[in-house]
Amino acid sequence: PLGLWAYQQQVLPDLVTARNVKSAHLQELRQFNVRKEKSVQEIKRFKEDEQKIQARISYLDRLAKNRLREIKVLDLVQQVIPEKVWLTKVQDQNGKLTLSGMALSDFDISAFMEFLSKSVYFLDVNLSNSAEMIYDGLNLKKFEIVCTMEKAAQ
Repeated sequence: PLGLWAYQQQVLPDLVTARNVKSAHLQELRQFNVRKEKSVQEIKRFKEDEQKIQARISYLDRLAKNRLREIKVLDLVQQVIPEKVWLTKVQDQNGKLTLSGMALSDFDISAFMEFLSKSVYFLDVNLSNSAEMIYDGLNLKKFEIVCTMEKAAQ
């Protein structure tokens, strides 16, 4: 017992000192974590803001890629429209393009539809309405063509 007591008196103070040092270090780390918690929350908020900004940037990139689509479609329509066909209305609703107008003959309307069908911008071209009418003493064909435009880049 005397040897054990001597050993205890020799080793125990060093162990108690090491424990106290480690406890003090642990307390410092806890205080450091509490101080830095605000920074962590701020970093999380910055990351969330970054994700929102990236989503907006990607949306703007899609808009930039697709902004000229309608102009290219109208340019194509202008290029392929036969000489004896006149458009009175062009309407785009959710990717459906409606072309209303007049023509001198059914042949001109079908030629126009054929040109539109061959285009890369239209997936589906249908004549939805056709009727005869008299305009300024001319016998004309009034028509309405509905086209499904190709999907925009995502």
